[in-house]
Amino acid sequence: TACSDLLDAIVNNRIVHSGQSEVGSSMNNCGAKINDAGWRIVRRRSAGDVSAAIALAMVVHQLLKPVSKPAIFA
Repeated sequence: TACSDLLDAIVNNRIVHSGQSEVGSSMNNCGAKINDAGWRIVRRRSAGDVSAAIALAMVVHQLLKPVSKPAIFA
């Protein structure tokens, strides 16, 4: 899942940030909800915005997908 990809990238130091307060604040507001497919980011009770953390998970997930080779048809 996108959240698992994000966690793996953070734990293995494949991504870092330069101290942006929005990213840190969003990550601190996160909780995890576990289901059959894995886990996902949720907003902790009475916490603030988590949209930056969710967006980061989506970007990391997309960047880990294989790049397709272009095909040229004549």
